[in-house]
Amino acid sequence: MRLLPRAFVCLAVAGGFGCASGGNRPAPTVVPRPLEAPPERAASPGAGPPGAASATGSEAAPRPEVAPLPEAARTRASVTTPPGGAASERAAPGAEPPAASNAPAGREVLVASVGGTRIELEQLLGAWLRRDGAGVRTLLDDLVLSRIVELEAARFGTELPQNLVRRALDKRRELLTEEAKKAGEPDLDTFVERRLGLAPAQFFAGLERELAVDLLASRVVRAWLLTSERAEVRVIAVKGQELRDRVQAKLAAGQDFAGVAAELSEDPSKEEGGRMTPVVRGESALARLAFATPLGEVAGPIDERGRFLFMQVDARPRLSSGTWSVLGAEVEASLAARGIEDPEYWQWQQAMQAIYEVDLGPFRVLLGSNL
Repeated sequence: MRLLPRAFVCLAVAGGFGCASGGNRPAPTVVPRPLEAPPERAASPGAGPPGAASATGSEAAPRPEVAPLPEAARTRASVTTPPGGAASERAAPGAEPPAASNAPAGREVLVASVGGTRIELEQLLGAWLRRDGAGVRTLLDDLVLSRIVELEAARFGTELPQNLVRRALDKRRELLTEEAKKAGEPDLDTFVERRLGLAPAQFFAGLERELAVDLLASRVVRAWLLTSERAEVRVIAVKGQELRDRVQAKLAAGQDFAGVAAELSEDPSKEEGGRMTPVVRGESALARLAFATPLGEVAGPIDERGRFLFMQVDARPRLSSGTWSVLGAEVEASLAARGIEDPEYWQWQQAMQAIYEVDLGPFRVLLGSNL
């Protein structure tokens, strides 16, 4: 999902997981972007190292009453990241483990022949990786995240509003039709055949499936948030002791936190009085602070990588529960009020990595010596 990033605090929210790259995408129609290595950004206030212990002793809230995960998905497994691999390499559960073989059948798939000699799939993939390794891994990561979206949608029993996919497909066809006209093609089908090298029926069937996953993504992310223990918070983030002291003095004098945030905070959240995406209970420094601070009170300043962070906890909403027949209306209303934001998606990503086992070993074996 590429949404409006809040780079200043993204690492704090994600607990060290990092920020997804990319530009803006409208919500709720969001494409899962995924597991790619984050770009370098300014150090985030409150960022804590992965695996840090919770600062509070309270018990975690019970999980929502949703359908259980498939048996094969319940194992949490460590994954070895290959040199130059993506930031996360967990794959969708439920697949049969690869057979122990040095030459899986996929490596011998013929893609072309020249003068009686073979060009096989592993050679094609190897050449592709050498020329655009990041692009190949991004595509694989997209498939991984899409599969997780589908599994979560099945777990909640998520149903899309009627005709939503069809409307999204119609919009995409309109955009592609404009591209075809600019390319000088007589019609869209010809454009797909000549420029993309695909049969139109095959192309649009695949596009429809992708759009459905995109639309499911925002719904399973929001369903996860609503069924998770979370805190609604505001933050003020500033650099330098002078600004820190000014913020501290204004808050001590009883000035409204939102007003001080709008005036002095250097985080993009200042535009909304410091309001952030709800912070789910977790192991990041920001999450620990959010659940250690009493409601309505202000915590900080915390000196975090040369920045000073103040936080006010506005609320800890009740947890929602149930399958889609119960959750669906609440999720749709929530998305209509506010789309998915980057920090929400990053928190969901991290949570899914802790649930779903991934094994990209077969891909590396498939490549063999052609890396």
